[in-house]
Amino acid sequence: MKTRQRDPVGLVLRTMPADSEFGRPAEGLPAVTAKVSLDLLEEVPGRRRKLTDEQYQQLVENLANNPLATPVTVRAIDNGRFEIIAGHNRVAAYRELERTEIDVHVVDLDDDGVERAAFYSNLLSNELPDYHRYLGFKGRMASTGKNQTEIAEEAGINKSIVSRLMAFASLPSLALNVIERNPEKFGVNAISELSKLVESHPPEAIAQALEKVASEEITMKHAISLIKASGKIKENKKADPEIITIRRGNTTFCSVRRAGSSLRLDFANGSVTEALMAEIEDLIKRHAKATGD
Repeated sequence: MKTRQRDPVGLVLRTMPADSEFGRPAEGLPAVTAKVSLDLLEEVPGRRRKLTDEQYQQLVENLANNPLATPVTVRAIDNGRFEIIAGHNRVAAYRELERTEIDVHVVDLDDDGVERAAFYSNLLSNELPDYHRYLGFKGRMASTGKNQTEIAEEAGINKSIVSRLMAFASLPSLALNVIERNPEKFGVNAISELSKLVESHPPEAIAQALEKVASEEITMKHAISLIKASGKIKENKKADPEIITIRRGNTTFCSVRRAGSSLRLDFANGSVTEALMAEIEDLIKRHAKATGD
């Protein structure tokens, strides 16, 4: 199932995979829709999102047989020309198909706004795996110092989207290694569910299950079941404390409780005198000196 969704900063509409559950972002910038000549469009080097040969050919075939569903986002520059902000591959496909015009959204943005719009347009692209979205948001937060709420506001999306993507950060390195090699296999919904098992289940079991998903031996739902069945990590059980009772006649003078490196002395009421404290302090100092601590 796919859902229609407005893309970053509200510039264009996209179709997002259902597994991503990218909620509808806030309304973005106003845009003027127009049809312009391809000869008037200029591409900024490095801004075009890379597609595999297969993905690009699918785009060309789609546009050869269907109308353009998502106009290209541009801004006006000198001499009646336009700078492409988002939609470089659509423009390239139209040129390959020998079309002369294309629908565009013309927006009014400064240089910083253009770079942000281009960044988020690529980051929230339909074809981009959720793991790569996570890396993009993570990098943006690191470079700007902004938190999840601020980054979500900047992107024009709901904070919960960024929060759910950060579930990747909770996975052990063994699991991330599998995902890095097969990012398209793992959507944010499944990773969010998986993150709940990380602290209580062995990293090896998690990575092994993900390997099976990557090789299409099992589904992600089955992988979650396998991880749960692998057993929880055993918690280190604390040793029972050792207790020594020192008596004075028929009454308890002091209880000495030792647990690991901790030592606790509990004296009967009125038993602790300044002289006793001085003796204990002197004993500890002599022991420290003798052991070289």
